[in-house]
Amino acid sequence: MTRIRAYHTIDRLSTNVLLIARDKTVDLYDPIKEKINSTINMNIPCAWHKSSTINISGNIKTLLSGGVPGNWSSAFLSSANLFDSSNNTFILRHMSVARYYHTSTSLPNGNILIAGGQTMGNGVLNSLELFNSSSNSFVTIAATMSNNRYYHTATYIPSIQSILFAGGYISGNINTYDLFNVTTLTFVRNGTLKYARCAHTATLLNDGRILLVGGYPSMNQVEIFNPLTFTFSVAANLSTGRSYHTATLLDHSGQVLVCGGDGASGYLKTCELYQP
Repeated sequence: MTRIRAYHTIDRLSTNVLLIARDKTVDLYDPIKEKINSTINMNIPCAWHKSSTINISGNIKTLLSGGVPGNWSSAFLSSANLFDSSNNTFILRHMSVARYYHTSTSLPNGNILIAGGQTMGNGVLNSLELFNSSSNSFVTIAATMSNNRYYHTATYIPSIQSILFAGGYISGNINTYDLFNVTTLTFVRNGTLKYARCAHTATLLNDGRILLVGGYPSMNQVEIFNPLTFTFSVAANLSTGRSYHTATLLDHSGQVLVCGGDGASGYLKTCELYQP
């Protein structure tokens, strides 16, 4: 990379371009040639932001939303840097409120749903807003989550055209979920998880279920959401409890690779393989 980076994001724009973003610049990396093609300045420097990529009739855009300024001040950002791959330029847009540790979810229609997060004054949000890719603008949604939440997950479930918002944190770990229909832009169901959790992962499996793994502080509990019955069931525990980890679906096998994270005795270098 062209500079030291942490708390950055990486998005795939095409088979031969990755967008690596943090602070005031992004690198466009070619994984085939193994080189940086170009470095581009963002409108507003950011870190701990969220990123989502959408493809609109071949025009690929990446939205970098919220987070903290590049100078690591205590302020949170309402700004959103929109990268347009057709001309490699950024457009500055603004959310209705500053957000940090929110979620950003790409939708099949090319829009992006922003939810929750922490805001100024240590407030925690239950609000949603939609980034409209046609107008390149944000629209506030009237519906709100049943809980204010940050450090939560948001996972799109194609079979029911809904997003599962799960867990999070406010004054402690949250044990609730909300199910949001992206067609009607309304909440259709809410309830409780098997375990209160935040800083966990939620991975869409090949059969359409959602695998929730770990969470703070170094949780080893695992549960699965079934969108056909709208129920959660307990799955086998992790060997090592962890939070702030990754959980990646291996498409060819349907297994989920859970790696790293923060354990009871510090950061982890171990991985575990989940077989659904």
